[in-house]
Formats: sequence, C-alpha cells, structure tokens
Amino acid sequence: MLYKFDNHDARLPYYELMLEKDLSEEPEYPLPAGYHFENFRPGDAETWIRIEKSAKEFRTVEEGWDAWRRYYEGQEKALESRMFFVVRDDGVKVATATDFYNIYTGDDGVNAWLHWVAVCREEQGRGLSKPLISHVIRHMIESGYRRAVIPTQTTTWLACKVYLDLGFRPIPKNAERNRAGWQIVRSLTDHPALQEFPEIDLAEYWTRKKVVLLNGPSSSGKSTLSKALQAWIEKEQNETYAIVSIDDFMKLSPDETIYEDDVFEISGDMCKQVLQDLETASGVIIDHVITSSRIFDQFMDAVSVYPVYKVHVTCPPEVLQQREAAREDRCPGSASASFAYLYPQDGYDLTVDTHNGTVEECARVIGDMLWKTI
Repeated sequence: MLYKFDNHDARLPYYELMLEKDLSEEPEYPLPAGYHFENFRPGDAETWIRIEKSAKEFRTVEEGWDAWRRYYEGQEKALESRMFFVVRDDGVKVATATDFYNIYTGDDGVNAWLHWVAVCREEQGRGLSKPLISHVIRHMIESGYRRAVIPTQTTTWLACKVYLDLGFRPIPKNAERNRAGWQIVRSLTDHPALQEFPEIDLAEYWTRKKVVLLNGPSSSGKSTLSKALQAWIEKEQNETYAIVSIDDFMKLSPDETIYEDDVFEISGDMCKQVLQDLETASGVIIDHVITSSRIFDQFMDAVSVYPVYKVHVTCPPEVLQQREAAREDRCPGSASASFAYLYPQDGYDLTVDTHNGTVEECARVIGDMLWKTI
C-alpha cells in the first residue's frame, strides 16, 4: 500500500536534509497566467511571515518573527534584491523564496543558499514552486555564485522532490549522516536520483494519531458532523476518535452574548482535554468556533506534535440564520457574528458545506482526505 502524506506532515520523523547544485544555465519555468514576480519592499516582513505560516513553517506569528529576526533583521536593504514574491494580479503575495547565504559563516561569494521557499496553502498545486525557485536560481547565477545549497527536512518531503526535479542532489556528508531521512524521501517519491537509498515501510508513520479541527460559525452543523465523522472512522477504519466540543465548555443561553474573551478563557481547558483524550483514543475531532489568532495559535501550539487537519465547516449566511432561529440555546446574531469573524479565513485543508451535502456525505469527504491513498 502506498501512502499519501501531507506536503508538510508532522507524522514523519524530522531529519535535516541538505541539497546542492552547481550553478550554470538555469531553464526558465514560466508562471501560470495571473501571477507575476515582485521583489521585497520595506514592510514585507509581515507578508513573509503570513506566507510561511500558511505553508506550516510556523505555528504562530511569534515564531515567524523569531525566525525573521534570526535570519534577516538588519538586512532589509539587501533583501530588496534578494527576496522574491509570487504575486497574484490582484496584488496579493502568495509565495516567497530568498537568494541568501549561510548566516553563520557569512557570504563567501561562491555558495548561495536558497532560503525559506514557501507557497500559501491555498495556492499550492498551481505550478508556482518551480517557476519561483528557477527565478531565484537565475538571480544567483547573475550575482556570480557558483553553487547553490538548499536546507530542507523530511517533514516537507514534497518540496525535496521539487528540488530533486530541478537538479539538486543530496550533499554527500548529509546523505551519510541522515541516511534514514533520505530513505523516507525515497520511499515517498521513488525519485530516480535517490535509487541508492533503500525504501522503508511507511505504515508506522501513517497510522499515527490525527487531530481533526472542524472550525466554523455557530449553527453550521459541526456538532452533528463531528458525530457522523466519528461513526465513519469507527466503521471504515476501525478506530475510536474522541470528540471535544466547545459546547461542553461554554454556558449557552439565548439571553447571553458570547465574546472572544469568553472563548479564550476556556480555550486552555479545551486544549488540555484534547491532549488527555489523545493518550487513549486513536485521534480527536475538535468542534470549535475560533474567532481570533490567539485562540487558534494556542490550539495549534498545544497539538504541535500531532498532524492537524483543518476543516472549514460552512453554509450560506441565510441558512445559518434559519438554523439559529430554530435553536433555543443560541443568542440571536451569534451565527452571523461568528461567520464574519471566523479565524482563519483561509489556509484550510478542506472546506465542506453542510447545506449542499448531508452530514454523512461531508463526513465521507473528510474521511477520504484523512486516509487518502495513491
């Protein structure tokens, strides 16, 4: 059985992987229609962090700022000719990569380092990575560098495949030291350049516990969907998943408005329950209404050692209002407010509409994503 892991999958053991390539002529891969390149401009640090966080390089914005300060603080002027973005024609920057150098040894004028290649989650699979990387490599060549180095890791194995496709190869010392990591990449990609590394059985990593976050506005059908998904998993995968619902931690009343502060107050207890259930269950389904970055970041930080699948549960606003009116335990306006302020607005692994499909159909779609195979 061949397994399809996420392109940034925490189930895989972490190994640092280093690739290299002698620089000469670099073929040009054109961007798809609707995109163009732009260089870094003052104020783009927040944009860089947004893109990297969307691509799962960081769990929190604070982690992003820590990385920015470590790599690029004080280098903003140089970044204007070294950091590149792929930009949609509507002006939104959606991917980035940087022509830099080893920050610990400095710029020797010979060895360029390809830094922090990332494509926003919702833009992945649209043919942006190869044009972006080749664009940066051509800049390296124009700047006089003779060798390019890329640091990456097993958890971003699909990016490693792209680098191999572009002619990069494992650095011999790294291949020897982290041979097990290269075996994992070989087993996932069967890349011709890695045939010297024996394949391994990936079943051990595939069966690791999963966390499923169902995030959506009030009255979008998450509670019913959670139970349907729990039943689907037990029937189809013979695994027991626990459900942790915000409704079990909040006092709901039609006369009392729930504010973001109220949810943040109980968020820590929800996280503790999730971790407690993961000790005994095969995985956990989270039924949540997240409306701020601090609640989302707290949750993601708490479950950082597990693969998290983020599912946006939604339906048309008028349907939300109809469902809310039919319930006796919801404050009027809660559905509309949580629809407007839901966080995050994008970057989900999947979106399901509970108005256009039954909960059983939505549960099957989610289940197929969780256990998708090729």
